[in-house]
Amino acid sequence: PMRHRLLSLSAALALAFGAVGSASAEVLPPESIRFELGVLPTCTMTTVNTIGTSGNFNFLMQNPLWGNDQAIEMRCNAGTTYSITPGDGFNLGADTDYPTLRALGGPRAIGYELFQDSGAALTWSVDNPITGVGRDDGLPNQHPVYIQAMGVLRAYTGDYADQILVSATFN
Repeated sequence: PMRHRLLSLSAALALAFGAVGSASAEVLPPESIRFELGVLPTCTMTTVNTIGTSGNFNFLMQNPLWGNDQAIEMRCNAGTTYSITPGDGFNLGADTDYPTLRALGGPRAIGYELFQDSGAALTWSVDNPITGVGRDDGLPNQHPVYIQAMGVLRAYTGDYADQILVSATFN
């Protein structure tokens, strides 16, 4: 009887270990992981040789235009559209001969207009902003800014300046 018991116990252990050893692992179906990246429209704006830091009036010209080395640079994500508008400046309407224009302050206010081209054909204003689209090479777009002073022949000798706040919107 004792031997029989041992065999029975061995058989029971063999069955128990065999059941564990022969059980197959459950295989779950593969799952995928999805990665998403949302790129929001982003722009940065810088000015190069800001308006008011260069240019002398040529007093032989009635309404001189200058500013070919002044620009606004916009660097945006590829395809991001933007617009750039000028503010009123500190001296809007100070030149009584040109009361609707911004003015360079100095010994006597001198009215001026802003332009997007050297031919003074395309004004730059709230109603006519500079517009553009972000490049796909990551480089900035350069937008030259020109200023045309009005009635300079009546200006007194001295330094004239104005400062405008430039705003950019993008989407």
